[in-house]
Amino acid sequence: MKIVNSSRQLSSKSNLLLVFRIRNWKLEIGNSLQSRAGFTLIELLLTVSIIITVSLVATPFYARFFNQNAIDNTADQIVHSLRKAQLYSMMGKQNGPWGVDYRPSTITLFQGVAFNSRNQVLDEKYTVNSAVTVNNFTVIFNKVTGLPSSTPTISIIQGTINKTISVTSQGVINRTN
Repeated sequence: MKIVNSSRQLSSKSNLLLVFRIRNWKLEIGNSLQSRAGFTLIELLLTVSIIITVSLVATPFYARFFNQNAIDNTADQIVHSLRKAQLYSMMGKQNGPWGVDYRPSTITLFQGVAFNSRNQVLDEKYTVNSAVTVNNFTVIFNKVTGLPSSTPTISIIQGTINKTISVTSQGVINRTN
């Protein structure tokens, strides 16, 4: 759109669609060949097709990243909870043993000699991604020594990805892929 004085000569190259006259001024609305801007249909189609191709190629990698991340987060949280329970037991925090229990989708760090008779006020609970499968376990660490009451091998599975955490009789917590 441009406004020109009607006394000026119009360019022969311009393609005018609509002209308004107000006193000595004209308001030209239309497409001028000299000031053409925008994208062609071919450019737009090419850009969209490139974006779609990159998205389709990236989707499997993106999904695998989320699966791997969910398993790593779960394994980290279990190892962290086990080490924290062991440390609390060795320190004699709340004057008793500490343990870790896993029930579907929840890791519970607790204080007590058994999960069912624990002091629920001191529970620390962590939620696990529902797409990750973990076998149920309970480990209680002895007060002062920090030795475990059991030596479980904990499997963390999602699809084809598998991680294993083991607790040795000496209280060493190992993580393997």
